Amino acid sequence: MSSIYQIPDVHTDSKPGQLPARLAHWAALIVILSGTFMVTLDFFIVNVAIPSLQRGLRANSSEVQLVVAGYGLTLAAGLITAGRLGDLYGRRRMFALGLALFTLTSAVCGLAPYPSILVVARALQGGAAALLAPQVLAMVGIVYGSCALCVNERAVQAVR
Repeated sequence: MSSIYQIPDVHTDSKPGQLPARLAHWAALIVILSGTFMVTLDFFIVNVAIPSLQRGLRANSSEVQLVVAGYGLTLAAGLITAGRLGDLYGRRRMFALGLALFTLTSAVCGLAPYPSILVVARALQGGAAALLAPQVLAMVGIVYGSCALCVNERAVQAVR
């Protein structure tokens, strides 16, 4: 069974100006996992900003609760659908779209002049995070899961 995600041959020389295949293989992992890091960090980081939200935007307690819960709700509600979109339209494409939307909505959150705009932007940011998160898990499983199987298979063959 062939996959669109090919594991690079780490024994061949790379072209001039390119990273060696082994380094590029693991550098991609860092880029992919940064998506999960951003989604998780952003889920919790707003709790640190609650006092500033109340002072700077004059947000009441219900608006602050919507800022926190809106992100989590749209993230949780969109995970399964976004995972299926990755299956249909390509994981890399959905990852890039989710990352772009997440960045855009983060900027809107940072520049929001009113609590209502922040609530809507955080909900949209949760949707973008939902688009991003399942692609990360799927790509890691496809690209790096078979690599681990190759190592285990070689170890079993070495013992025989």
